[in-house]
Amino acid sequence: MKVLRESKGYVMHRLEKYSNLQERLPALKKVLLDSIQGDILEIKKVRLSCEEYEGVCQKFPKLSQAEFVIYSPYVEKNYHAFESFIFLDNKGNEVCHISGQDMALYGMLEPCKELLLSEEYQNSQPFV
Repeated sequence: MKVLRESKGYVMHRLEKYSNLQERLPALKKVLLDSIQGDILEIKKVRLSCEEYEGVCQKFPKLSQAEFVIYSPYVEKNYHAFESFIFLDNKGNEVCHISGQDMALYGMLEPCKELLLSEEYQNSQPFV
């Protein structure tokens, strides 16, 4: 848990979702790091061997450098065309941004097994 700020004698803490996110993706921008840790955005691993991914890579060649994708888990399915997906390389550098109009993530994602849920986060979740 990180201290965010102290105000009028109160200390605010932020619960971190992943205990090793910054170490695993050292080049990840702070705004993305904070949004993932705050459970605002989600990060998943890209399934490099699936047909959907191979087809999208032909349309967007830079995507072949991607290992992870960041997206909002709160966007309803009928609004995915308005969403932007942020693809990252193995260090957390942004490879490309692709609109939901140009592609769908269905069938292309898998959990990030290399990212460890923090004990504090697990204890705060009813079914983790």
